[in-house]
Amino acid sequence: MLQNPTYLTHQCLLQITPDTTEMELEVTRWFADGHEILWIPIYEVADELTGIADAKAEMAHFGGQRLIRDVTDFFSLPIGIKGWLFPAHLQDTDVVCTRTEARAVVFGPLIHPITGQRVTYRFRTEAGIPGL
Repeated sequence: MLQNPTYLTHQCLLQITPDTTEMELEVTRWFADGHEILWIPIYEVADELTGIADAKAEMAHFGGQRLIRDVTDFFSLPIGIKGWLFPAHLQDTDVVCTRTEARAVVFGPLIHPITGQRVTYRFRTEAGIPGL
């Protein structure tokens, strides 16, 4: 979890503790290695009549991908919208980033609700949804 951007630089993403996850360490390494990182939003379609229209409205309101040049860029992400973190040196990613409140960002995987498997960016989540 990333908190309190006032004290952050491009060299300090989070305090490393025994509770730091492997995924958080991986994101820290991306910054330390100087990789360009994209945040690609995930607009979820709810299982209701207005689900597709609501997702399209969110997309129109919040827009598309954003370049994350340093850790302070995380705090310009829309609150509550999940997004893939995609470093330029990879062809796929399973890292999802969400700005959960004004000064908090969390990293984690996306789990398929039926199979329980980790989903990656290349997984076609929209398959079978008409209109997308």
